[in-house]
Amino acid sequence: MSGQDWATRSDEVLAALTENTTDLAVVASPLLPIRPPAVVLLPPTFTWGAFGDGEPDGFTAPLAIVVSGPEDHRALEELLRLVPLVVAAVEAAPDAIVTRATPGAFVSSGTGTTPLPAYFLECSL
Repeated sequence: MSGQDWATRSDEVLAALTENTTDLAVVASPLLPIRPPAVVLLPPTFTWGAFGDGEPDGFTAPLAIVVSGPEDHRALEELLRLVPLVVAAVEAAPDAIVTRATPGAFVSSGTGTTPLPAYFLECSL
């Protein structure tokens, strides 16, 4: 797999998210401003199966599901509603499988320094 493979596969995931979610903004980079609720594609994690093999043999596409700020008392409820919707949308892309969802906080250029409630998904492609 190469960087080009990553670009193609991530485009498939973004297309699946756009086609299958209506409640969320789909953002292609963590460097872009966001307006929650949103799902944001994060930089990939690459894996190599053999020593000295120049090309990675797999990668994950991390995603962040982000909702409004901590002052929103329904943020967790909203995240728990969105996680299964995003998982289903991601898994509509060819060979994409969500392997983990972990709660956390997300900071974006569009939100200043305020951490926003989030779930981070690991997607094997």
